[in-house]
Amino acid sequence: MVNEIEELKAIKEAEEKSRNEISEADSKCRESLLKTKKEAEEAILSTREKLRLEREEQIALMKKNMEKKRKEEIDSTLKECESMKYSGTENDLYKEAIRKLEELIRD
Repeated sequence: MVNEIEELKAIKEAEEKSRNEISEADSKCRESLLKTKKEAEEAILSTREKLRLEREEQIALMKKNMEKKRKEEIDSTLKECESMKYSGTENDLYKEAIRKLEELIRD
């Protein structure tokens, strides 16, 4: 009877030890999963921020290029206007305009 009691105690201790080991392994697994999840979320946020900054840089560059192009167009238009200043009569001006239109149509 004493041996049976000792055996039951040993079995109970083994079961308790096994439960503790399983619980520890489960805790480690959960911690590892949480750590991995957190790292993945941080990587995603970092990538999003990087992409956002790249987009902002591209937009700024596009705006700069558009502004440069706009200024070039304005300068070009002003030069054209200056070259079109005419000191003749109004009738001569119309004749010149018609001549330029005819040239454009031919081209």
